[in-house]
Amino acid sequence: MTINKSAYEAILAKAIESEDTLNLLETSIEATGELAYQPVFDGFSVELDSIKVWAQSYIDQAIQEEQNAVMNNFLAELKAVFDKYSAQMEVGSNATGYGESYGGGISVGVKLTATFEGTTAIREINKAVIVGSDLI
Repeated sequence: MTINKSAYEAILAKAIESEDTLNLLETSIEATGELAYQPVFDGFSVELDSIKVWAQSYIDQAIQEEQNAVMNNFLAELKAVFDKYSAQMEVGSNATGYGESYGGGISVGVKLTATFEGTTAIREINKAVIVGSDLI
C-alpha cells in the first residue's frame, strides 16, 4: 500500500494550525478571568495531540516506503550490472585476514572481480567509503 505522504503532512500542518488557533482562543478567554472552559481546551489538546501522532506515524511509514524504493531500485540496477559482468564483490581480502591483531585489518575496502566475454579483471578499492568517482 502506498501512503499519500502529502495528505498526512497536510493533516499534520492543519492540526498544528488548529492548535495554535485554539491556544489563542484559550488565552483570550482566560484573559477575561473565565476558567469554566479549561477542561474543554484540555480535551482539544489531547485530541489534537492524538491526531498529530496518528498523522506523523503515517508520514514516517511513507518515508520508510520511499527509502525502501530507492534501495530496491539501486540494488536492482546493481544486480543487472553484476549479472552482465558475472561480477562479485569481496569485503577485505583473504590475504590480509584479520590483520596483525584481531579486529584490526591492514586494509579496508572491497575487491571487485568482473568477467565479460571471457576476460576477467580484478580491482581493489581500499577505502572505507566508496563513491562513484572511485569506480573509474
